[in-house]
Amino acid sequence: MNRVILLLILSQIVTQAEDVFYGESNLHAFLPQSGKVNINAGFELVNDTVDILNIKESELGSNSSGVNSIGDMKGINLNVGYTINDKWYTNMTLNQKELQYSGTTLKNQNLDIYLRYQFYQSQDLSFAIDGGYKMNIASDSYVNDLHTINKILKNIAPNKKISLSQTGSKQTLVYQGDDGSIKTIDLKNRAYLAIVDTKDKGLYGRAIVSVKKDKWLFDAYGSYAEVDIENRTDSSIIHEDNADLQQELGDIGLSQKRVDGILSSGINFGYYFDKWYPEFNYQYNYIFRIAGLKKNTVNHIFNLNVSYIVNQNTGVYLGAKLMLNQFNGKIPYLYEKYSESSFSHKYGYLNAGLLYKF
Repeated sequence: MNRVILLLILSQIVTQAEDVFYGESNLHAFLPQSGKVNINAGFELVNDTVDILNIKESELGSNSSGVNSIGDMKGINLNVGYTINDKWYTNMTLNQKELQYSGTTLKNQNLDIYLRYQFYQSQDLSFAIDGGYKMNIASDSYVNDLHTINKILKNIAPNKKISLSQTGSKQTLVYQGDDGSIKTIDLKNRAYLAIVDTKDKGLYGRAIVSVKKDKWLFDAYGSYAEVDIENRTDSSIIHEDNADLQQELGDIGLSQKRVDGILSSGINFGYYFDKWYPEFNYQYNYIFRIAGLKKNTVNHIFNLNVSYIVNQNTGVYLGAKLMLNQFNGKIPYLYEKYSESSFSHKYGYLNAGLLYKF
């Protein structure tokens, strides 16, 4: 009887020792203990004070047209994972970002949910596959900055030579007609461009291999997603009550639906150092886009986080993320023919949070 009790105790100790720490990254083929719930609640932030590697100022400052908050972002994140049994794990992430861009706020809501199946595990090696669904939804946002509007108008109608100017409260549209003459119209509506009715959604599959030793854990993964994208760009110019203007502009095709294929691969490395757990992740994204949207198809993402394990159930982390092509492959609807160059900058931000499991 005593031997049985001792074996049970030893078995429990081994199980706890082999339990994989799911920190800010959860891309591991090894699963947490069966029946455990893992919660990650955190925030994301970049502004003039918290500007990782001075990226916001160097990459976006010249486009601000006097708007100091250009590129500022704040976000909240909630990640909940549950280990169903020794083979199955499910995870759901809810994230909201508010990104300041040219005097307006782009608010994005993200949902990512997947089911993981571990089909092989030994003491040091594990393989798993994921099937998931992800979605981004943008709240309608309006751009009133004339510098930005003029820049986007050149993309919308490159052959029309359209430009906006303002004197006092009076806004004027100047464009070249089909007959070559220059025409001037005083606008009745305040000029704006808007992102409306915009979202993306799709299914993905992912494969993960993990290797672990006493102090470290290494993961490699690859995934492919098919993403349906819907976006519509609205403009005050379309709503001007001017027959000559509408005849000149015609249908400039502000609505768009398309499907992107997104191929991702990456590595993750974590190391246990007493109660500290630093973790590095690198991800490469390649996006298969329709003709006419081939300018920005690649992104490199670097993520470094350091977790402090308070006890066996609680931890906190602090880290930073760097993207060489802002949100490319992460928020697909941002990249369309009128705005793809606006989001082709380097971008970095701080993230921090609380980890808890029960």
